[in-house]
This record gives sequence, C-alpha cells and structure tokens, in this order.
Amino acid sequence: LERRALDVLVAFGYWGRASAAALAFSYPRDTATILARVLVSALPVVGLCAFAAGAMLTVQTASSLSIIGGGPYSGTLVGLSGVREIFPILAATAVAARTGAEFASHLGAMKVSEQVDAISMMGLDPLRLLVGPRVLACALGTPLCVVFSNVIGILGSYVVGSFQLHIDPGSMWYHLMQSVVLTDVIVGLFKGVVLGWLIGLV
Repeated sequence: LERRALDVLVAFGYWGRASAAALAFSYPRDTATILARVLVSALPVVGLCAFAAGAMLTVQTASSLSIIGGGPYSGTLVGLSGVREIFPILAATAVAARTGAEFASHLGAMKVSEQVDAISMMGLDPLRLLVGPRVLACALGTPLCVVFSNVIGILGSYVVGSFQLHIDPGSMWYHLMQSVVLTDVIVGLFKGVVLGWLIGLV
C-alpha cells in the first residue's frame, strides 16, 4: 500500500513538472512541428470515426422518433449529444490511439538507447526539450480535431438522414443547426484541451 501511494505521488510530481515544462513554451518550433504531425496522423481517423458516429446516431434516433412522426427531430438529438459529448470523446480517442502511442514508443526508444541521458549530459532539460512540446502539441491539436470531428459528424448525420432515411433535407438541416449553440461548441473545445493535455502527460 505504501509503495502504491509512493508511485501515485511520483506520478503526480512528474505530471506537475511536465505541465510546467509545457507552459514554459521553450521550443515553439518543435511544438509546431509536433502539432502538425498530430493533426496529420489523427485527422483521418477522427473523420472516419465521426462520420460513422453521426450516421449511427441518426439511424438510432430516427428509428425511435419515427414511431411518433418525429424523424426530422433526430437532427436535434444528434446536435445535442454529438457536439457536446460524443464527437469530442471520439476525437480525443483518435489522438490517444495514434499520437499517444507514437509519443510513447519514440520516447521509450530514446530512453532505452540512452539518448535522454545524453541530453541531460549536454546540460539540457529533457522535460523541456522532449516532453513539454509534446504535451502542448496534444493540448492544441485535440481541440482542432474536435472541430473537425464536429463538422464531419454533422455531415455524416445529414447525409444518412437525407439520402438513406429519406428525411426532408431542409427540415433535417434546420433541426440539426438549431440544436447546436455556441456554448456546446465551447464546452466541446474545452474538453478537447483538457483531454489533449492529459493524453500528452500520460
């Protein structure tokens, strides 16, 4: 029990030092390069997952609401649940699966080959050089993935609702857009920042 408590304290201490290294913003060029890699690797996965999720939500809600003649209102439920909850989580999951695994393998290989020790011997801080830019890139890249996820998810909902379920396109789009307010978008972006930061730390 004491060992586990010590491990938790060490982890929180490391996360604190890594957060401080990220906030120092010591290597902006490295951060920009890593951010571009995050977006290039994660956006295709985000788009595929978000389109499928938007389509699935539309099919499920439309089949339930069509019993009472409320098929066009499926756009309202997709907008509320998708933009606020589902699409941000899918975007963060894609970033964790693609970028998180890449970061872990890259830093692990550097640790095994003693490159991290070499950086320390040169008088540089490995946290600021290696960890800080990656945490910051994840925190900046995940909200951008959330925005992309929202757009593709709404598009998937509209396409499936209009062309497969034969819901009136104008009515579908109206209810879809009416249900999405600025507060929902901001909440989703905030979740993206928090989740991206945690992915980078882990």
